[in-house]
Amino acid sequence: MGGLVGLLGLWMFFKRDKFVFQKWFIFYVALYPTKFGIKFMRSIASKYNRILYWIGIIGIGFCYLGILLISEELIRGIYTLFTNPQMTVGLVLPIKAKGVFYVPFLYWIISLIVVMVIHEGAHGIIAMVHKLKIKKTGLAFLGFIIPIIPAAFVEPDEKKLMKSPNLIKLSVFAAGPFANILLGFALMPFYLYFPFGSNFVILWFKDLIYWLALLNLGVGLFNLVPIGPIDGGRMFQIALEKFMKQKKAVKIWKAVSYGLLVIVASNILFALFL
Repeated sequence: MGGLVGLLGLWMFFKRDKFVFQKWFIFYVALYPTKFGIKFMRSIASKYNRILYWIGIIGIGFCYLGILLISEELIRGIYTLFTNPQMTVGLVLPIKAKGVFYVPFLYWIISLIVVMVIHEGAHGIIAMVHKLKIKKTGLAFLGFIIPIIPAAFVEPDEKKLMKSPNLIKLSVFAAGPFANILLGFALMPFYLYFPFGSNFVILWFKDLIYWLALLNLGVGLFNLVPIGPIDGGRMFQIALEKFMKQKKAVKIWKAVSYGLLVIVASNILFALFL
């Protein structure tokens, strides 16, 4: 893993003029814009437009249910922190350390790539279903001095998206987590009822299916936490603004976001240091 991080760091250094950096406290997000995958997403959106439209609508209701479930689980986690700290959830990383949910490196990196492609690709495809232009795609890295967690992004025409009806906005926001959760559930039966032999290569592939299913479910659900700018947060804000004045809705949205952010951070810190 150290060698890969070193190579990524060197690549980012020599390509630094092509990266867009966004700072957040002591952390940064490095964005590497491209046009990769836009033609493919456009062809899928065009070919399966009608069915994808309805899948996007179904995803809205499913994701609002997910927001309620994951929020309840996090709030219940406050009690767990004080009564059973060993049950807290830490970071999911390919390193063995206190407070880290360990995933073997090769499984971690393959699963992460699949999770990112499915999540961001779904956002982009559903945006195109609703005739929204995708301006850029690309790679992203969350880091502190060195790049730590790789990611990906799809950038739709944000101004046009925010002027769209709520149904379109919600469909686009829900698409990423909904796609991850669907894939996670779809892969589980393949792991549980794996029909092939038991030799070492076959078993490696079976374990890969397990991690793909688990991490897709985990990332999909985490993106539904109603915090700030992530998918669940944006859906939560739209729901609030539907039932109350915007100024009051924004205040509640910020209060809930900060509260849940503290809970998530507390879980990680307790797992790492206690």
